[in-house]
Amino acid sequence: MDLRICLINPLDLLIGWVLGIFSPLIVDGYQRRRRNREFTRTALSELDELQHKMALVAYRLFSHLCVVRRDFLSWVQPVLEGYKGPERSQEMIDTMRKHLARPDAELLATWKALRTPGKAVRVLKYSLPFLDARLGELSECHMDFQRRVLQIRVQLEMYNAGVDLVGELLMKSFDESITGHNRQAMETNLEDTYDKLANRAADIARMVSQLPR
Repeated sequence: MDLRICLINPLDLLIGWVLGIFSPLIVDGYQRRRRNREFTRTALSELDELQHKMALVAYRLFSHLCVVRRDFLSWVQPVLEGYKGPERSQEMIDTMRKHLARPDAELLATWKALRTPGKAVRVLKYSLPFLDARLGELSECHMDFQRRVLQIRVQLEMYNAGVDLVGELLMKSFDESITGHNRQAMETNLEDTYDKLANRAADIARMVSQLPR
């Protein structure tokens, strides 16, 4: 009988041993990178939605206050045009283009003519439900991305606090016992709060555009 002895190469044994140890680590690393890409993509999508909302809030408040921010209008036009989400409005895009084509004095006169004395602007709170629910996964992202997203969240919290203040001031406006200088001071405070909200909303919108992609 012909006996054949099969010799196993020690190098093959070593390679098999190494692969047995590191294969799970390689697979785990790949899965983590894939989850991180999915998380980042979804987070950016949610932040883009926030950017669109904040840009419109800032525009509505600036126009209410009759404050022409030419730099803001020039910046927000491509943001509105580039937005592909469910709230895209061609009418708003066309309106922004018309605004940019008009001189400041004419635009200001239009806003003043449209403003109703004593009429308040309703502002809403906004949130980032996906990021809030999965904030722990943010720690696996690039440090610069983490830092910028956390800054946006802080600014959004401050914006929402301003919305609460607007609500308190509007409630006081129904109090007929507040008259004279006190009512004038309250109305001035409301306008100042609108101005701060407008600028904060514009800042948030810009911060989203600066996120690393």
